[in-house]
Amino acid sequence: MGRASAGTRARRGGTRRRLRRAARPAEEGAGWRDPAAEPGLAPTQILLRGLFDDAGLFPPSPLPPFQAAQRNRSDRIIAHPMHSLRLMCPVGLLPELARAVGGDGSVPDAGFGGAADGALPSLLGVGGGEAFAGAVAIGEGGRVPRPRSGSTAPVEVGVVLGPDGDAARTLAEDAPGLLPTCFEVPARPEEVRRVASLAHSGGLRREPRAVFFAMADSPWRLDAVAALSGARPLGVLVRCHGTADAPPPRWAELASLIRGCVHYDVPFRVASGQHPAVAPEPTADAPIRHGFLNLLLATAVAAAGGRTGEVIDALRVTDGPRLAGRLSALDTAAALTTRRILTGIGARSTADPIRDTAALGLLGSWEA
Repeated sequence: MGRASAGTRARRGGTRRRLRRAARPAEEGAGWRDPAAEPGLAPTQILLRGLFDDAGLFPPSPLPPFQAAQRNRSDRIIAHPMHSLRLMCPVGLLPELARAVGGDGSVPDAGFGGAADGALPSLLGVGGGEAFAGAVAIGEGGRVPRPRSGSTAPVEVGVVLGPDGDAARTLAEDAPGLLPTCFEVPARPEEVRRVASLAHSGGLRREPRAVFFAMADSPWRLDAVAALSGARPLGVLVRCHGTADAPPPRWAELASLIRGCVHYDVPFRVASGQHPAVAPEPTADAPIRHGFLNLLLATAVAAAGGRTGEVIDALRVTDGPRLAGRLSALDTAAALTTRRILTGIGARSTADPIRDTAALGLLGSWEA
């Protein structure tokens, strides 16, 4: 192979710089609360506490930003324990969401240290008309995000980046009233390995940063997961809802990824979508749908040393009471280990997960 052109080398160098800035690892405990420190939580409540981010701005029926902001305001007032109270937002909608929130004209200090002027660009390390690829990060050591409740607190947002250049231009604008706490975008395995290497070698600035990487299925994805071992809060974004162009992962693929995350102690979260509580019976003319309770059980099975077949079995349980029974049988240690790995889910509806989980009797003292 011949030598790369000067332009190619420059682009590669720019990518490395963006990766280095975009994935600075978080300091332990930044903005997180350990559910084990809350007395009286049952194991199922540990599994469910702060599990759901508000993904109302995403398909299949995205809300207008004003409606999404109103719903998030109501959810913050109610502060149901299953809600993280974070609002997931495509990067292009940040300015409109900020207007809907009614910010005071300045970006709140998100505890990212040193990001003053142009907070969002400096946080994400994007610029020059090209966006970096990655995905949402979650907590540290089984902690569950619990932002301040109430209608006047800044709205915590998870910023969803895409691979196009519009992200950088959008991020040049302030987003008053919004508190960016996590980020997600697609990435190639080699990019993830490079970031992980920088994290392990101390080549990233030590600022709180929550980033999870969305990687397409490939022979190199598990290598990238392995590289992320010990680089929390960097982690993996799993897309379970699927689209016409990108169907949801099959059971074996998802089971392999979950077992890889467990084996290497790498956190993962589930991308925004309309997730049922229990996996429905598969049909020939409908895509696979993975239930969020199935994902919790599959992660618990993998954490307990289950083989791939056992994890697949957990993903394929379609009987709600049976699934609820297996989750109720987990002890506190198993629940904490499960949430250390599966750290959150973006939910199109913030009411359906509560209603569906309550119908299975899993809320305990949280029942209305």
